Amino acid sequence: MGIDSDGLSFKIGTIPVVVRPAFLILPIVGSLAGSLREGIAWTVIVFISVLIHELGHALAVRAFSAAPSIELHAMGGVTRYTLPNGTAGKSFWISLAGPSAGLLLGGIVFAFSRANFTFAEDPFVEFIIVQALWANIAWSIVNLAPILPWDGGHILDSGLHVVTGKARPRVVGIISIVLSGVVILIAVRLKMMLLGYFGVMGIMAGWARFQSAHAPGLGDAAWKLIMSGKVAEGEAVARKALSLSTDTRARGSLIEMIAWARLMQNDLPGARAHLAALQGFTPSVELRARLAAAENKADDVVALLEPLAREGTINDTAVPLLISAVQTSGSNERVLQVCADLLKRGEQTPKGIQHQVHEAMARIFAQGHYELSLSLCVLAFEKLRTGVHAFNVACSLSKLGRLDEALSWLHRAVDSGFHEVNQLRTDVDLAPVRELSGFQAIVTRAEQLSAAKPAATPG
Repeated sequence: MGIDSDGLSFKIGTIPVVVRPAFLILPIVGSLAGSLREGIAWTVIVFISVLIHELGHALAVRAFSAAPSIELHAMGGVTRYTLPNGTAGKSFWISLAGPSAGLLLGGIVFAFSRANFTFAEDPFVEFIIVQALWANIAWSIVNLAPILPWDGGHILDSGLHVVTGKARPRVVGIISIVLSGVVILIAVRLKMMLLGYFGVMGIMAGWARFQSAHAPGLGDAAWKLIMSGKVAEGEAVARKALSLSTDTRARGSLIEMIAWARLMQNDLPGARAHLAALQGFTPSVELRARLAAAENKADDVVALLEPLAREGTINDTAVPLLISAVQTSGSNERVLQVCADLLKRGEQTPKGIQHQVHEAMARIFAQGHYELSLSLCVLAFEKLRTGVHAFNVACSLSKLGRLDEALSWLHRAVDSGFHEVNQLRTDVDLAPVRELSGFQAIVTRAEQLSAAKPAATPG
């Protein structure tokens, strides 16, 4: 935790939080009419409520393997993040997570208020409960109104994209402008200046979304080009989209997209420069890890990716990067621990991660690290119970000269579903094992089990 001229900074887990001094304006203004004790209570309620709301967004971002940061400022709070490979569906859930967190907290407060606690009749406790319900339930409901830049507007934006299959910025912009106009009329009628201010913000944000009609489509096209190998062409499209976009979050994604393109073209200074230009957005962990790997900073790669492996939020494409970095900068035990984290869900481990771990183990075996390969293959077999990993254990044991153990693991491999008879007969790593008297019995059993498999029925 630290305090400086920029405000109070701390972390919730790995999520950085900054509380700007101007944040206090909102609760202080709202508490001027009450007593000092009520003013302090209201300030604490606002702080907790806004933080929980933003934490809802941040946890949803973490679920999609991106690195969020939270800032509490004069008008409430914001969760900053970038998802260069994001989708409208991801944006929908991230936007919905904030109000949902507020409603959950409000529901807990409501349940507490309904309980028969003797001190619940205390006027001060009643004040706290009422204000907490207002700050969480009432504000969350208002925040769900389909008006930009509030969460309801972003939910409408991404929801329409999901339902219709394409971005609808003009529709979203018009809805936001019209409803904001209604809000302004209500504010004038009720003489509520703050409500009128929100309406003006809604009109400005709606107009910006309306004007950016073709920028999102360009961004999607740019990312597809970059991922298909047409990096320079994709970067040019991303730069055009950036010149057209007025949405802060979209601009952050486009800048990170250009950083990816610079990295893929081996322009490391250019990639670093674009990351620095994100101005408050936290770039994706994988981008930072790949840039660190390109700069031969294995320790940085491990520091970035190992927590994601432990939490089960790592992308499968980052798995070989992590294992390679741990192998370079750490001990064999550290490599084993990382793989144990990756496979901790056993057979429920995503197939992509299983495949990438398997490929990484194959590279370790090809490098001649047979002791490490043996330990990794035993671990994989214990977690996944697949015959191929038992077969790989046998290959590692054979390379280490432990032939009788290798023969025993081949028995286990065949019993666990490995029936590749040709590989048993020809794999060069098993040449010494094939000289043992019990080897032919293993081949015969594999042939029998393979022949006993039911033929596939055409669908």
